[in-house]
Amino acid sequence: MSKTTLDVLHTLLAAPQAGEHLLRETRDFWEADWDYDEMDALYGELVEEMEDLVADLTAVWGEPEFHGRWDDDDYPEWAFHDRIAFWQREGRYAYVAVRHEDKELPIELVLGVSDGALGGDRGAGEIPAGVQPPGADQRGVQPRPGAGRQVRQLGSAMPSLVVLLARRSGAVI
Repeated sequence: MSKTTLDVLHTLLAAPQAGEHLLRETRDFWEADWDYDEMDALYGELVEEMEDLVADLTAVWGEPEFHGRWDDDDYPEWAFHDRIAFWQREGRYAYVAVRHEDKELPIELVLGVSDGALGGDRGAGEIPAGVQPPGADQRGVQPRPGAGRQVRQLGSAMPSLVVLLARRSGAVI
């Protein structure tokens, strides 16, 4: 691992807000000159690069608190990547991740820092007492805790991302 990877993560950790650094991005897939085999191959390349970084960071920081995919049961609520590995550092989450938000968009390999604002583990973005979270049905049945926060805070994100988070939370869409 280059010293640059750790330098980027330390710089992100020192910033007052969460942030990301794009390490690598594939081309987009808007045009008709691509196929799923190419997309899968590029995705696989970025996953391999991510795994190399995870191994390097593990040698310095120890085992990550989570290392897996978006469909794993223990996937963190605050994350919205396809694959992620994160370590708790200085009260925040330092991570390396691969994401592909929609089939037309580039696949990205990123380093980042999160405050856990999309989940409830640090108290950020909590819904005030007495306010019903979005997504409760007419019977008052609510999605799992945190689901409304996720959809509301990511409302300006791509619709597919909002749908993915809603489905993961059990919300009816």
